[in-house]
Amino acid sequence: MKTLAIFGATGQTGLHLVAQALFKGHNVKAIVRNEAKLKESLEKDHDIKDHENLNIIKVDDMFDEKQLEEPLKDVDVCLSTLGFGRGSTGYVDVTKAMSKALLTNENGCRRCIFMHSWYSEPTARVNCPFFLRWTLLLFIGPILDNMRKAEEFLQGQEDIDYSVVLPAGLVNGKATDCEFLSTEDSWFVPGVSGRIQRADVARYMLKVVEEDLHHKKIVAISPK
Repeated sequence: MKTLAIFGATGQTGLHLVAQALFKGHNVKAIVRNEAKLKESLEKDHDIKDHENLNIIKVDDMFDEKQLEEPLKDVDVCLSTLGFGRGSTGYVDVTKAMSKALLTNENGCRRCIFMHSWYSEPTARVNCPFFLRWTLLLFIGPILDNMRKAEEFLQGQEDIDYSVVLPAGLVNGKATDCEFLSTEDSWFVPGVSGRIQRADVARYMLKVVEEDLHHKKIVAISPK
């Protein structure tokens, strides 16, 4: 059993991550801006209400490392499924804030697991199918660029033990029992479409925690 700090807990992938972590017996600190939304969603979608291992912590500004210092004390791993839109620098900002907050806690947690996306590295985008390369990637390119800047920041941090998990197309549905393909130091998995259930991304992130995988690595994943 570990104590996990989860950012993005009210999002579609984050909800699965919280629910699965609780089901597997972990202690969860859900770092949120809207406590009521998380409680309502957990009860409605996962039949979880007032779980003894769940500690919901309200933070007004996820980009302020000072507000994160206390919530990130006494945790084993930090996980983030936060997502940001076009024009936002959110991936970089929250990564820096989380890292700085962790480093203020002497002898505290240094382990972080982030969810980004395939093709965050620009040179990998030539491997995207032609139609998507000239439609979807043109639209989400700035988001992917911001993810990559966050990854570059992590790669420059000697004291932060990161893993960045890259799924491709996210779809809704229940978790499956699929096996995973994973490629370290890569921004896509060759030869597959990459579409994956959000619940399975959450399952893989917990796998990284429990099996102690991908230290200081970027890893692209896909169902096998």
